[in-house]
Amino acid sequence: MKTMKKVLPVLLTVTMMAASAVPSFAASASSEKEEVIYINLDGAGEVKEIYAVNIFGSGQITDYGDYSSVKMLNTSDEITQSGDKITFTTDAERAYYEGTMKSKEIPWKISIRYYLDGKEYSADEIAGMSGKLRIHFLVEENPDCRGEFFDNYALQAAFTLDTENCRNIEASDATIANVGNDKQLSYTILPGKGIDTVITADVTEFEMSAVSINGILLSLNVEVDDEKLMDQVTELLDAIEQLDDGAGELQDGVHELSDGANGDLQSGVRELADGAVKLQDGAATLKDGGSSINDGAASLQGGAASLDSGIVSLNHGLTQIQEALKQLNAKSSELTGGSAQMKQALGQIQSELNKVSGSAEKIETLLSASSQIQNGIAELTAGIDELEQNVSYQAYKAVMAENGLDVDRVKAGNSAVIESLTSMEGSLSQQIANMQELLNTFGGEGPVSQQLNELQGQLEALDSQLQQMILLFRGNNACIEGTEVYLNTVNAGILQLSDGAHTLKASYDEFDAGIRELADSLETMLYQRSELRNAINQLVTEYGRLDSGILEYTDGVAQIVAGYTQVSDGASQLASGSRELKNGTDSLYSGTTRLLTGLVEFYDAAGTLRDGTGELDEGVQELLQGIVELSEGTVELKEGTKELRSKTDGMDTEISDKIDEMIAGITGDNSEVESFVSGKNTDVTAVQFVIQMEAVLVPEIEESEETEEKNTGFLDKLLALFGIG
Repeated sequence: MKTMKKVLPVLLTVTMMAASAVPSFAASASSEKEEVIYINLDGAGEVKEIYAVNIFGSGQITDYGDYSSVKMLNTSDEITQSGDKITFTTDAERAYYEGTMKSKEIPWKISIRYYLDGKEYSADEIAGMSGKLRIHFLVEENPDCRGEFFDNYALQAAFTLDTENCRNIEASDATIANVGNDKQLSYTILPGKGIDTVITADVTEFEMSAVSINGILLSLNVEVDDEKLMDQVTELLDAIEQLDDGAGELQDGVHELSDGANGDLQSGVRELADGAVKLQDGAATLKDGGSSINDGAASLQGGAASLDSGIVSLNHGLTQIQEALKQLNAKSSELTGGSAQMKQALGQIQSELNKVSGSAEKIETLLSASSQIQNGIAELTAGIDELEQNVSYQAYKAVMAENGLDVDRVKAGNSAVIESLTSMEGSLSQQIANMQELLNTFGGEGPVSQQLNELQGQLEALDSQLQQMILLFRGNNACIEGTEVYLNTVNAGILQLSDGAHTLKASYDEFDAGIRELADSLETMLYQRSELRNAINQLVTEYGRLDSGILEYTDGVAQIVAGYTQVSDGASQLASGSRELKNGTDSLYSGTTRLLTGLVEFYDAAGTLRDGTGELDEGVQELLQGIVELSEGTVELKEGTKELRSKTDGMDTEISDKIDEMIAGITGDNSEVESFVSGKNTDVTAVQFVIQMEAVLVPEIEESEETEEKNTGFLDKLLALFGIG
């Protein structure tokens, strides 16, 4: 079973500044000195006792402190205590005296609580137990302690767990290092910060070495060049402003498109639809007139046949000729009436067709507006994609690489250096402890002790430098990791914006293709309407000539009836004319039949045009709805970019302040050193705290066996102290 010795307060374990001889002071003035405060805690963190080791140069010494007892450590000089005033005179280059403090108040409230399988135990109870271990380590400010030590001093706490007894060790806030068979868990607590953390492990016959905590005034001279980072932040803010301006321009463009679509486009489509309805109505009227013309032509054909039959029978009876002429004259009025109706219907068709206005310019306006929207969406998407490429942690690393700095290599190098320095510092701390044990063996007197003291001072100076270097490299890595988290968060938001822009672009490309198909259909329809109008115009012109011929014919028939007395003389001529008339009426009937067929087809085409304009109107309504949705989307986009711009306004100043705050947190505020022992000590150059907590150990069974002492020389002891030989 592992055994441990209780280590009493000893001399300094970190940097000690060499002190030159100091002159004598007046009796009431405190002398220049350094303080090392040794604090012993019980297993739960309660203060048991506090020792102050005060270090002076040679001469007449005056010091102050509320001590229960005092004693010289490295000289035999007589020391006098009168109330809180301590005086002595020494010729030693460096003189040490120890005072046992009456007060048990320290700057920190330190608590360690032990739980096994969910149940709490004291440090004495848990020793030697097995199960699932949980250690709750808590450090808070003690408001009852005098001074600014909590805000100005950093703590370095170290837990040591034997891997033979402890498995599956987890400590999220600690730096874990292997020291032989042990795992050393190191915690760095910055000035003004406490800690609330947990250590877990699976333990067998649990024991733990004493927890050691060192407190030093943290004042590092660290210079951080944040110019490149701030340049990146400025570029990001400029890009956000450009994005917001672009969103505003897009919103204005969509509003113009919406106004145009709701105005000229919608009214043009409505006019086209109304014209199509009127055209179909006119086509219906034209079809009805064509039916009347066809009926009249049929009647004319029948009359001509009757006339021809009467003329053939002319020689058989004049009375029959007279009756036939009357019938022919009666039919002439029907012919002229039908011809007039036919002419009127054709004129109405021509008028209705001429009323339908073209809309090619409006179609061009629609196509142009759609192209502008499509180009604007494409430019927005490209701009967001460019922003995504420029605002990312990879882009940041690329910029740093262009300036000769590989971020990953720096971070990995820092981690490797931290690990190496931590291992070196742990080994060095062990050597210092061994050196102190050897000093205790020699009693602090003689030339050997003096050499060991000097060697110990050098080791302690090196140990302090190593600790400061570890803190510096850790701060550097924390800066790099914070930059990565921030840029990845911003980039995630830009990725969401990019996905939305690409979706909008794809949807509008499909919508634009639909608009172009609709425009092609309208242009084809306009061409067919023009062809029909030309045909109707030509038909009206030709039918005017036919109508004139019919009028002339009916006038001739009337003259025949009036001049019946001359019928017999022109009977043979009438028979010949009647044959021609019959042939002409046959041709007329055939022509009106074809005209009627064409008018029916025209009516059907007008119906198709009307249905097409209805579909066009529905398409325009869908277009308007899409524009409304697009407008709402641009409003949301503008609100989002406005909010992003507002929330990032002044971000460069905030980041700069955060960097300054972070640096101040790890470098300290260079405040003046104050005495922990007494406010009357006004000339203190250094104060250090060495805190040690009782180990968790199973009590040993005392054995009454005589042990043989082995004669050991000085060299053997020195080698054994460092684990050699």
